[in-house]
Amino acid sequence: MNILELHKSGVIEYLHRKGLLSSSTISYIEYYQSYLQERDQGFGYRETVRKLSKEFHVSETTIKKAIRVIQNGDSMPHKQTSPEKSMVASSF
Repeated sequence: MNILELHKSGVIEYLHRKGLLSSSTISYIEYYQSYLQERDQGFGYRETVRKLSKEFHVSETTIKKAIRVIQNGDSMPHKQTSPEKSMVASSF
């Protein structure tokens, strides 16, 4: 199952509500879905990245990273756990 399928099935939102995924994961999915819509309309990669950067008020690098992460499943942004939480969890 890929990331978009997990999103459609509600798994991503569930993990986000439980605090296991950061908000940037949800944002990346939104950027990627907008990217696909623009590409389907015939816009080129660079033009689409530039347009989405302005639309979402983020850098072009952020849009490119979102595309790469969703397409390849590379290093999904996740919620950082504090050292105290890690120690408590590991003690059980």
